[in-house]
Amino acid sequence: MIEVIKKAIHICRKGIRSNKISILSEGDLERHLANTIEEIIKNTEDLKDWKVHTQISYYMTSDSTLKYRVDILIMNEKSKMLDSTLHKGFKYQEESFVLEVKYLHQNGSINGVKKDIDKITYLENATLFVVTLFDIENEKKQKSIEDYCKLKQDEYPSRLYSEYIIKPLHQGH
Repeated sequence: MIEVIKKAIHICRKGIRSNKISILSEGDLERHLANTIEEIIKNTEDLKDWKVHTQISYYMTSDSTLKYRVDILIMNEKSKMLDSTLHKGFKYQEESFVLEVKYLHQNGSINGVKKDIDKITYLENATLFVVTLFDIENEKKQKSIEDYCKLKQDEYPSRLYSEYIIKPLHQGH
């Protein structure tokens, strides 16, 4: 699944480079990325039981006391679902893949991205991808996010990934 997610990010990155107005908001990127992942899964025989959902409450710990809304959740629908009186009537705590999407504008703070990276602390059986879209190349912010992510990756090897996409300022760049 990690390769599927990376491929979907690559496809989105190419699409944004070729058409800068294809993504105008964080929600646009979330939808485009979720749809791209879903399309790849549909065309991959051994992944047909995996489903893509957006804006789902995710119960991070086995006692279900802590929950977050995640941007994109990829889960195997044949896995055990636990009944819950909480949001949507079920909770899911088996292997999953969570994607958090951030659109970081030129003057935006990276604190929201760091907060999303910190969610790895609470995810028990999930791999986390944090995807940041920059509306202008900003090496300082990119480096700061990469360094912060590397610190967390040392604690959670093979469970945390950070990707970024640069939105071109002018068509054709």
